Amino acid sequence: MGGCGTHSYQNISREKIDLTLKALTKSNSTITGKNPWTVDTRYFGVKLAANWNQNTQTLNLSITDSDGTIPCPIIWKYLDNIVAKYK
Repeated sequence: MGGCGTHSYQNISREKIDLTLKALTKSNSTITGKNPWTVDTRYFGVKLAANWNQNTQTLNLSITDSDGTIPCPIIWKYLDNIVAKYK
């Protein structure tokens, strides 16, 4: 499945990126890359792609895959909460 689109987050510093990546790692996600990143959440087939623009302090996060068990809006609610926690 996948195809849940992309969310953009403004005012994201490097420190916020590091905190978010750490939170994902603690939740058993596998992260590859250094920017862009690929994240395998290891839950319900959810995989993410993330790209951070240092100059504009913008993080673009895309859901690239899932097994379809959890609807996209619920996945986004979870991810939005993780990012908002560090805003």
